[in-house]
Amino acid sequence: AAFSIDFGYTGVQGGNWGDVLKEGIHSEIMIDYLLSSGFLVGFGIYFVSYDLQPQFGDNTISNVQPQAVFGYVFSMGKVRPYVQLRGVITRLRLQGHFEPDPPDQEGENTQPQRWGTGATAAVGVEFAAWRYVTLDLSGWYGAFKTDEVDLTDIGGPVISDGRAYGIQLGIKWYPHP
Repeated sequence: AAFSIDFGYTGVQGGNWGDVLKEGIHSEIMIDYLLSSGFLVGFGIYFVSYDLQPQFGDNTISNVQPQAVFGYVFSMGKVRPYVQLRGVITRLRLQGHFEPDPPDQEGENTQPQRWGTGATAAVGVEFAAWRYVTLDLSGWYGAFKTDEVDLTDIGGPVISDGRAYGIQLGIKWYPHP
């Protein structure tokens, strides 16, 4: 088993979420198992906080994604290129005022959380750093579909799908070489 933690930048393009969200920062925690054939399986949790486009006020949307990971590591030398496919369940939480006249209580949220699914493809490379530790650099692109979110009260559309991309840097620990 290997344990990793990554931090990075997330952008959104396309779909109607792309009209509303700006960039975000994310973190990811993952455990994966490398099989003798070079294939890997694992699971992880991905966290991101997005800002909304300026015309939608000072609101944010947070996203938590449990993910199943399937991949292939091409080499186990000092440089380890890999590819991954990830299936995700997404939970979006709208934070801020999503009505034309904000409620009296600061930060009240009348929008329920939204659920959805998605898929992501990632490419990356690990660089051996210490005996059981590697530095991990990767990029990914994915698509997702969520329950509808109605932002018409703040001048936005009804949204439910999008595409996102990201780059990240992290460390991976192999407790048993």
